[in-house]
Amino acid sequence: MRPPLKRCMLAGSLVAALVLLATAAGAQTASEGLSPTLANIKKTHVVRLGYRESSPPFSFLDQADRPIGYSLELCEAIVDEIGVEVDDANLRIEYVKVTSDDRIPAVVQNKIDLECGSTTANAERGKQVAFSPLMFVAGTKLMVPKTRRSRRRKTCRARPSWSPKAPPTSRRCMPSTRSSRSASIS
Repeated sequence: MRPPLKRCMLAGSLVAALVLLATAAGAQTASEGLSPTLANIKKTHVVRLGYRESSPPFSFLDQADRPIGYSLELCEAIVDEIGVEVDDANLRIEYVKVTSDDRIPAVVQNKIDLECGSTTANAERGKQVAFSPLMFVAGTKLMVPKTRRSRRRKTCRARPSWSPKAPPTSRRCMPSTRSSRSASIS
């Protein structure tokens, strides 16, 4: 029997976060074999979680101004696992507000231990911080009314496919054979 997808994703995220914390940002402390981040958590008994105020459903404030959301729930579960790793079942969570502009610098400058939001991993950010495995997948499409008839439509596939400004040499256009009207505008 296969475990539910949510449990698999949570378990994978927990393992990834522990690996990232265990190997993050430099040499391990000689006495205990902990990364600098984990050694600091063990010393202070505090895990600092960065959260965004208005990034639902991942991270936002409830009516009582408490941070909540999907990403925060994952991070809180990770804190439980960190407690096991540093042998401290009574770790305290300190919630630190971050914005889209300062979340990466907050991690780099050790103002937070984990960012619990909706940050997209990309190559440039990957040069500064480590990311967990993918925890949420979304897709974006264009749509037109279903009753709209189109002449022979063309679907252009570009590399990279997400870039509307892909160089003309990387595009190849071909007639569409799909009946979906969400893929193009006529």
